[in-house]
Amino acid sequence: MKLSRLANCTRNLTWETRLPEDEVVEPTLRHLVERGASRAQPLPRLTRLEIGAHALVVVGTRVQIRLSYLTPDDERRYEAERLFVALMDAVRAAGLTGAGDGRRSP
Repeated sequence: MKLSRLANCTRNLTWETRLPEDEVVEPTLRHLVERGASRAQPLPRLTRLEIGAHALVVVGTRVQIRLSYLTPDDERRYEAERLFVALMDAVRAAGLTGAGDGRRSP
């Protein structure tokens, strides 16, 4: 798994990663909810988890990390990385492989 900023997000508020496989999605989301994330009303094929002021939006294996616009500019990358690490920890805690080495791209 790797973390990358969406190219069209010039304010560093939207980041993205992919879970390694479809079977990873539900156990990972369950683990995040057990750790305090709140699950918004499910929509067809889309899940939104709220973690503090931020959100993870999951469609298939694609995960968008959406930061609150109130996050100070100089803390946005740190916050995205913190949520990415929480996501990777959830994949590992769910007993699944494929979390990769946690590489991040610029």
